[in-house]
Amino acid sequence: MLTAATNLAEPPNQVKEIAEAIGAIIMSISDAEFSKLIAHDKDWPESEAAKAAKSKPFETMWQIEHPFWKQAAVKINSDKQTFEQWRKAELSKAAKETVKHIAEQAAKAFRNADLSNFHALKTKIENHAKTVLYGGPAKTGEEEEPNPTSRACICGTSGTTEGTEAGKSIKADLLCACAKKSDGVNNMCCAKCDHSSKTWDNAAASAALWTPLLKNCPSHAPTMQLWTTNMDIALSQFLTLISKKQGTTNNKQYILGTLNGAGTGGCDGSSGAGSGICVQYKAVATGDTVKPEIAWLQAAKDAAKAADSIAERNKRVEQLERELRLLKFTIGAQIHHVQSYATTTERSVTNQNQEPNKTENDCKSHINKTEEECKNLGCNHGTESKKCKPKAGTETPAVGTGNGAAGATTEKCKGKLEHECTKTPDCRWENNTPKDCSFLLNKKLTLIAAALMSSLFY
Repeated sequence: MLTAATNLAEPPNQVKEIAEAIGAIIMSISDAEFSKLIAHDKDWPESEAAKAAKSKPFETMWQIEHPFWKQAAVKINSDKQTFEQWRKAELSKAAKETVKHIAEQAAKAFRNADLSNFHALKTKIENHAKTVLYGGPAKTGEEEEPNPTSRACICGTSGTTEGTEAGKSIKADLLCACAKKSDGVNNMCCAKCDHSSKTWDNAAASAALWTPLLKNCPSHAPTMQLWTTNMDIALSQFLTLISKKQGTTNNKQYILGTLNGAGTGGCDGSSGAGSGICVQYKAVATGDTVKPEIAWLQAAKDAAKAADSIAERNKRVEQLERELRLLKFTIGAQIHHVQSYATTTERSVTNQNQEPNKTENDCKSHINKTEEECKNLGCNHGTESKKCKPKAGTETPAVGTGNGAAGATTEKCKGKLEHECTKTPDCRWENNTPKDCSFLLNKKLTLIAAALMSSLFY
């Protein structure tokens, strides 16, 4: 778990790339004044935005947001043809509001702290792992330590007194429990765990003897992903292993390795009676509870907790990327779907406007008819002309006369002040005059709704 965790690689993501593309669309449909503030080749201090915001209440906010908009400008500069389509697009007010809302989310995603904290979290894992393995975050395992000149002293004496290096690092503990002291006591932990020519009898041999132990660990125990659940399982198994009492009188506890006889010789690296190749941990009593004192245990838990944090961070970034992809798809619908539906909608409105003309022409085409015959045709009778004529109210009204739905809407808007007009459905304010905008507004909203529904179901 610990050695693999130090080789973590950041999973690739396209969060910033997608956010920049969204920002480029926003800049393309924005007015020229906004575009002049942001240049693809100028950082904040040299930008027009900095000059415009200097000493203003919003200066800090603009400075924070500037990197996002600069990268959006870079995107436009690298693909001018694509974004020229957006510059020429005439979006409705509702579509622009949708785009604005998406822009805010994209800018926020661009600045998300998770996009820049991977290496800091990885460093935290590495530091904890090195503390567990070697005894400190600055150590690499190549140090010439510990010094086994007095092996029983550093690994454990007389089976009851802890070693001075016991529990300080996994490297020290495994050297005590596995490294051969002399020929004849070989491969105590695995078939290939000993160095081919060295014995652990001096400090210089520590790094060389540690290398085969480190290489063989993954093949002699299941390699699990580093996170708290797996670490808790591993530590529980380890504590169960060392808690089993050893010695002829079964009074020697918290020993990793093998202790022979009464253990009077301590963990001196030999297989003689009363000795052993082992490490003796310190037993600490608190009231009626006794537990081993092992320094690297807490560092191991901290490493697992840091690994949890990086896994959660990766999930958040994945979710952020999914959300941005959906937003990019939605923003794209504002131009493509609106244009494709517009012709159909306008044709439908034209056909509706032609219906009154058809009724009027049908009545006038009937001549030399009696009053009774005109009535049966749904028309009135012209006494003098002896022709049928359309009933009152079915004639085509003159544009802007106030007759019919269009006229009614115009009358409803007429005479309103600007603030009243903008709050009244079907009205708009144009050239200091209230105007009927029901067709424009309703048509655009319908198209946008259709586009969004289409993007969800197809």
